[in-house]
Amino acid sequence: MTENPHRCWGSPFTDADITEAHATGRLLTMELELSRICNLRCIYCYAESGEKLAHEISFEEITDVLDQGKALGVRKVIVLGGGEPMAYPRILDVLRAIHDRGLAIELFTNGTLLTGEIVSEFLRLGVHPVIKCNSLKPGVQDRLAGRKGTFEAIRKGFDLLRETGYPTADLSLGAQTIICEQNYDELPSMWRWLRSRQIIPYFECITDQGRAKGQINLAVAPEKLRSLFSELSRIDAEEFGIHWEPKPPVAAFTCRRHLFSCTVTAVGDVIPCPGVDIPAGNIRDKSLREIIADSEVFQNLRNIRQTIKGECRTCDLSRECYGCRGMAYNATGDYLASDPLCWRNSGAENDQELPIAAAKIIPHRESMLLINELVEAGNGAGKATARLDADAIVAAPSSAVDPLTFVELAAQTYAAVKGWEIIRDGGKFPIGYLVGVQKFEAHAGAMVGDDLTISVETAGEFEGFAVVQGSVHRGDTCLADLKIKLWVPPDTEAVP
Repeated sequence: MTENPHRCWGSPFTDADITEAHATGRLLTMELELSRICNLRCIYCYAESGEKLAHEISFEEITDVLDQGKALGVRKVIVLGGGEPMAYPRILDVLRAIHDRGLAIELFTNGTLLTGEIVSEFLRLGVHPVIKCNSLKPGVQDRLAGRKGTFEAIRKGFDLLRETGYPTADLSLGAQTIICEQNYDELPSMWRWLRSRQIIPYFECITDQGRAKGQINLAVAPEKLRSLFSELSRIDAEEFGIHWEPKPPVAAFTCRRHLFSCTVTAVGDVIPCPGVDIPAGNIRDKSLREIIADSEVFQNLRNIRQTIKGECRTCDLSRECYGCRGMAYNATGDYLASDPLCWRNSGAENDQELPIAAAKIIPHRESMLLINELVEAGNGAGKATARLDADAIVAAPSSAVDPLTFVELAAQTYAAVKGWEIIRDGGKFPIGYLVGVQKFEAHAGAMVGDDLTISVETAGEFEGFAVVQGSVHRGDTCLADLKIKLWVPPDTEAVP
């Protein structure tokens, strides 16, 4: 059983890389638009690309911002084009400039303007191409692209890349596909077609912007997205040995770009991503470092775990997922709102069922919340899971976890058991307090990133006090046995 090696959208980086970049305010990737020139007129295009804009950035400004990005820690540049990158007159010069700075290159292109010479240069420069391909049916592809003959041109682009050697052991080949009503029924078979050819599928939800805004019968409803993502996850697990949790906005991926990336548009504006197209500044006026450091939008998104709102804040996947910020922004006007296309926010799941996210049933906020999920509960006993992050309040610089953390894990697990019982019956979780430790025996230590299981059961209750005994395990290894005393004020106002 293997995990998907490409799980983080746009990121080859480890959790440690991302944590360090987030803690120091550095970048790992930069998305770069070159021009809005495009030879297609895709009906869903976020940028409404086609013609060159007035005052587009020059080649010299592009190389200058590459230098600024590298100084900020950028290790990979994602060339979006804004329009079609291969229609940009100096595209190979840009790719060479990125390569000469020792940066990795991912290039999103519709593939229709590729030639054998260009693809050979891709190989030499280490380019990871992603071809925009929305259907294996000529009529559907051409209709979505707004140009007849697009299907055949895209297929020729794919053939050129594969004939030249893509994908290689070191250079991936991907296909970006917009999920819409027009291609919905064929997407499972298209997923198999791509996977069987070692082409990475990037199947993503449409954001309500650009040409897609207001179009009828284009975007897919949350329940249909849920069905599709579940089917794609099943196909990957059963047929390709790749395992991932179904969640939007990109199948088999987790978007984490807001922790370490930015987008520079074709006119020099710096925005968080193409979906959250709120200019924080322009590279012609201020440095990239100043723009990001001084931007409230960037800082809110860098700290998304604390600033996100609504159901996304308490979702059981909130520690690894924040939905699509672009969809939230374009649909609601608030880039911190819950993702309106996520079925997890649509009432499709029963909040009373186990397992359940701990954040939904105990009053601890992000800074102190240590357990992830309550997985078992009943008759005053239960079991929870926890994986402590490097930025957890209990983590030491050595990545060791303070053994006394096991006491807090047990207290939070008991709070989750009681909270789940109260919420199941229509109430709200109460305020409670850990007041004493009657027994604590630590047998082994834990490190950041360890998967822990915490079990508790009620040993006795009297006048608002509870004595709880429990244990903390890592796999089959018992890390600690303990007995603690808690107080739940009987008449205290519940936390909303």
